Amino acid sequence: MRAVMRQWPTGVAVVTTRSATGPHGVTISSLLSVSLEPPTLLVSLSRRSRTHQLIMENRSFTANLLATGQSTLAAHFAGERPVGESEFTGVGWSPSPRSGNAVLAGALAAMDCTVTGTVPAADHTLFLGSVEEVHHLRATGEPLVYAGRAYHRLAGP
Repeated sequence: MRAVMRQWPTGVAVVTTRSATGPHGVTISSLLSVSLEPPTLLVSLSRRSRTHQLIMENRSFTANLLATGQSTLAAHFAGERPVGESEFTGVGWSPSPRSGNAVLAGALAAMDCTVTGTVPAADHTLFLGSVEEVHHLRATGEPLVYAGRAYHRLAGP
């Protein structure tokens, strides 16, 4: 299954939430638009993730859609950083005015969501989020894409 799914290209996002000690985030490739009316997102997170636990407590998350050129940021939030280094060390971000969740600098856009439902799925949880606020951070740019264990740019038409 893992070998097959590595070949399926997906967009890359960092989902953020908060705790008493500060922001938390994790890189994901499993995000989709469920509905435009009302605007609803679905994200899938491993139940072992600290971010998962915090979203369960806070009932909110922000999905930051990464742009090409942000592969280092994606790798950072996927855990590829020095041992003991905080997730937000050296990362540009600002708190969402609505939730306080981290909105990452340079992302294509960020969507601030309130959790409206959860669905257990094997070792993950599917979080349904009502989009409460949208931040268009960049007027132009291409999405960061992941496939074949590497980050890519979209090819032109």
